[in-house]
Amino acid sequence: MVSALTIRESGPNDWRAAGELRWAWDIEDGDAPAYEHDEFVRTFADWIGAQQATHTCWVAQEGEAIVGMAFLVRTPRPPRPSTGDRWVAEIQSVYVPASHRGRGIGSQLVDTLIERARTAGSDRVIVHSRPKSVQVYHRAGFATTPLLMERTP
Repeated sequence: MVSALTIRESGPNDWRAAGELRWAWDIEDGDAPAYEHDEFVRTFADWIGAQQATHTCWVAQEGEAIVGMAFLVRTPRPPRPSTGDRWVAEIQSVYVPASHRGRGIGSQLVDTLIERARTAGSDRVIVHSRPKSVQVYHRAGFATTPLLMERTP
């Protein structure tokens, strides 16, 4: 029997599982690790804890297993006289292991983060997608725009 899927904000007890997912993602991509496995997982978990003011890790949980993750990043923008405080949300590092893909878990993570950004008052939500994930974001209502530019330093 498949357990119900829950999308929720992570807590400290989830951060090592998120590190395991980030490790698996790089291995899946064929990237050579610069860390030992346990050191990386610990470093990643510590990083999540240190970034709580701006980066919120969300997880997809099925039963006791963490089967996906994503980050909602809050970037403050200069206030305007007409609107006051402003901020932009960015979705980062959405990952679902291959063994759990094709079931809408990534889309549920993205939809949850969009709703969280909306209810928290974000001006907009942006994402820098990998080519194979573009359709997930298009289905969620993202559009390509010439107004958001990028440059390598």
